[in-house]
Amino acid sequence: MRNIFFVDLKTGNKERYQKTDALDTKNLCNHLKYGTLKGINIPTEMEDQFTSLALHRTQVTKKLRTTKLQIKSLCYFMS
Repeated sequence: MRNIFFVDLKTGNKERYQKTDALDTKNLCNHLKYGTLKGINIPTEMEDQFTSLALHRTQVTKKLRTTKLQIKSLCYFMS
């Protein structure tokens, strides 16, 4: 299954006090039938790797910038 439905369904007052699996199933089926549920996107492995690569690139760039500033600061201090 590609889409996962993760929503807080609107329920009536009766369903709050008389909560059963049968009522929950009926409520979910009605929402699916009328198309009121929205699916969430689960990233593929390739999308997940791209996100990880982008994060790693950001971290490396930040470390490089910090190191350059430290060297520059040390040069100013020594001269």
